[in-house]
Amino acid sequence: SPGSRAMVELFKLAGPSVILLDELTMYARQLDNERFEAFLSFVQSLTEAAKMSPGVLIVFMTSAVVRPRPPSYAYPPPSRSRRPAPAASLR
Repeated sequence: SPGSRAMVELFKLAGPSVILLDELTMYARQLDNERFEAFLSFVQSLTEAAKMSPGVLIVFMTSAVVRPRPPSYAYPPPSRSRRPAPAASLR
């Protein structure tokens, strides 16, 4: 991956920029160890270069993780509320 110095030079040429990194975690999950380390190195260089470059903003987007609800037997049965006994009538 290009080092942060090379990216700073690129950012100077491009001018003010917004870099949108969408689904970054989904991409990283499918990498093997060697590629994952290279990916982390690239992201580190990118963030360092953006920090050194006025007018450059990085936006990281992650996907929402929706976890399925456990089966109903994992929850205690709902309590059945009983109506309170009627109060003694006032006479």
